[in-house]
Amino acid sequence: MAKSHRISNSLKGALVADAASMGTHWIYDTDRVAKIAKANGGSLAFIPTDEKNYENTKGYFAHANRPKGTNTQYGEVLRTAIMSVLANSGKFNTVNYQEDFAAHFGPGGTYIGYIDYATRGTLANLATEEIDPSGTDDTQLPALSSLPAVVAVDPSSIEAAVRVTNNNDYSVNAGNIFSHLLNAVLNGAELNEALEEASNIGEEEFSDLLKAALASEETDSVAYGQITGRACNLVMSVPLCFHILQNTNSFVNAIEANSLAAGDNAGRAIVIGAIAGAYYGFNNDKGIPQKWADELADADEIFERCDAMGAITN
Repeated sequence: MAKSHRISNSLKGALVADAASMGTHWIYDTDRVAKIAKANGGSLAFIPTDEKNYENTKGYFAHANRPKGTNTQYGEVLRTAIMSVLANSGKFNTVNYQEDFAAHFGPGGTYIGYIDYATRGTLANLATEEIDPSGTDDTQLPALSSLPAVVAVDPSSIEAAVRVTNNNDYSVNAGNIFSHLLNAVLNGAELNEALEEASNIGEEEFSDLLKAALASEETDSVAYGQITGRACNLVMSVPLCFHILQNTNSFVNAIEANSLAAGDNAGRAIVIGAIAGAYYGFNNDKGIPQKWADELADADEIFERCDAMGAITN
């Protein structure tokens, strides 16, 4: 597969995975999630948001006004980064991205939906012209949401992109790990080898968690999530992403396993979807299913932009 196709499939994979995960986003009760899957024919992909699924259990119903097939705030960040790169002649420019971010998520912007802590803090900083950097001190998954678009065109801009929303060294470390992993897969590396290599990047404490995830004899990511935790924090989510990617063998398997693992499945879906999309491809036995792609809102339009991102490398 050509690198241009891997880039396109990576972006498509992240967006499809995020949208597919929204129906059970932030339900932390794995038994509840399993019951929802059973009630929907064994799949959690693209089920409509329903507040009843969140009743009398640990969770947070954040997406009442987001229709089935749309993206969570994580996917919307990636969409914004894609649009910003394409509008800037295929280059990532921090100031332009900050402007596009504020225009989409800020007051009067086109996005209507949940605003997380990192986004809220970033918008407040941008409003007061605190732009270098504009991010808030946060160690959660919004740090990684824009990165599939940034890695595609300029891996050297990872720290700048992370600090747009997450001005924190730990977040930058996680961004570098994800960037290293994705860049390796985009360049044709075998997934298990890329995971092993990426586990050696960055701070020792973080690296040890990743190595433990890859070395674990526990192959069930629902069970392993009990070890890592299922929440938004990068110290929990990135090791769980590594575990899921190592112990699944297709795009569908990875995204379904991620949703069954519960918690911040949508935030992890950007990471897992980007890697699995790049590695397994599109519309084949192991790749992104066409029927899932058809569920994504405005798929034709955003997929054209994903293809345009891939074409930048040619």
